[in-house]
Amino acid sequence: MMPVQSRTSDRTSFTNKSCGWWLLTPRALSIAGSTGAKPRGDVCDDDCGAASRPRSSCKELPTDAPAQQQLYRAEGRSLGTVRRAARLLYLLSKGPAHQQLTKLAEQSGLSVPTAHRALQSLLAAGLVDQSTESSRYSLGPELVRLSQCYLAGLPVVQVLAPYLFELRKTTKATVKVALLIRGQVAYVDHIDGEHVGELYRAPYRMPRAFETAAGRVLIARACAQAWNEAIEPGLQEDPGAPSYTAEDQAAWAQSAYIVLSDPLVSDFLEVAVPVTDRRGQALAALAASDPRQTFTEKKVVNHIAPQLLRAANAVRDILPSG
Repeated sequence: MMPVQSRTSDRTSFTNKSCGWWLLTPRALSIAGSTGAKPRGDVCDDDCGAASRPRSSCKELPTDAPAQQQLYRAEGRSLGTVRRAARLLYLLSKGPAHQQLTKLAEQSGLSVPTAHRALQSLLAAGLVDQSTESSRYSLGPELVRLSQCYLAGLPVVQVLAPYLFELRKTTKATVKVALLIRGQVAYVDHIDGEHVGELYRAPYRMPRAFETAAGRVLIARACAQAWNEAIEPGLQEDPGAPSYTAEDQAAWAQSAYIVLSDPLVSDFLEVAVPVTDRRGQALAALAASDPRQTFTEKKVVNHIAPQLLRAANAVRDILPSG
């Protein structure tokens, strides 16, 4: 089937449901990449995927079991501590490299003593670092280790790894694996193509989902909350950013693949396909990137996209379920 060509904002894309999963560790990965995601409180325990929802919208507290009510109250106190810590980590990820305690307390809405206790707990865990000279706080190295541990244990990344080498050999392009994390895209594995040289270096940037082909194939198959999370940061950071609608989401979701300018490498195009499990949940995106002059429409339609789709289909059949 030929792809449907559509124009979205100022870019041309060749475009083709379900939510992925969400665990705590992608939050650490997101913070380690200094994302623009908004801090959240309690999170849902279901398969909501790239986004989290308030627990209150998913579960009702038991009303007829006093012992269980006591347990929920105890959990609520613990979750309050986690929320404070998450808020401080978010602020550290968004601001200057080193920040003052008083400023963090003011921005988080916490008292100085409460913020200090939370930061000291994070410091003891290695999630936060503190300058011996200025006493200012910054993100800690433990976040990097946690993100690497998460990726090492993520089934879709493990299963895709051997396919990257074969795709690089057959396409000659840069091949990448992308995850959707709170409205942004993290490229968590890649093999450089023959036309890259030293150009492909953007290790600390996580583009908005809408800016990349990989992000669009994932956000189109995510839940409504994930879509909103992808829209809100862009509107806040750039009021002039293009707006996207449910019609855009539906068009992208119906596409087998999407082609878009690569935001990380100038004058490159990115072709991306979703990697789903047997339940249809989009867990990652598999993408190929190369110069515009080599990624002609004919080559994309007849060679690049079919290769990516073939690999994604193979991975779907061997991914563990659940």
